[in-house]
Amino acid sequence: MSWIEHLRAKIAYNEWANEKVFSAADSLSDEQLSAERTGTSSGSIARDLAHLVRVQGWWHSVAADTAFEPPDDPPPDGAMPALRERLAGSDADLRELAASLTEESLDRTIQRTRGNETWEWSQWQVVEHLLNHSAHHRAEIGQALFGLGVSPGDMDFIFFLRV
Repeated sequence: MSWIEHLRAKIAYNEWANEKVFSAADSLSDEQLSAERTGTSSGSIARDLAHLVRVQGWWHSVAADTAFEPPDDPPPDGAMPALRERLAGSDADLRELAASLTEESLDRTIQRTRGNETWEWSQWQVVEHLLNHSAHHRAEIGQALFGLGVSPGDMDFIFFLRV
């Protein structure tokens, strides 16, 4: 298997797993989504979902070497439609990136500067990081959902391979 096949499979899995988490979150009330919770990175399930989508978009922009316009925070009430719209756009961007991958692009060096610090990565490293970052936050969100009696179900890669 090539790196391209690996990353394309993981990008498809990422979309599938994100949908499982978002589908479970759809059943929560606005109060449950926005309630302060320990165990969430950003303080609430809604903010964690927003973080997942925002940072997925940012890392996509790094991998694709494009500009990134961070979205506004979702409204405190009725956040899910805005978050789902952003997720759909981010997933579409990742599918487009997956289709564009080449052996040459995977080794391409990407630079990002923040303040006085500059980082360099290859494209495959950025894509792999994006996918791992999303998995990390899906696990946190899944745990928070489970604590409310709403499970996203099995999100293991092996279960994705069955669909």
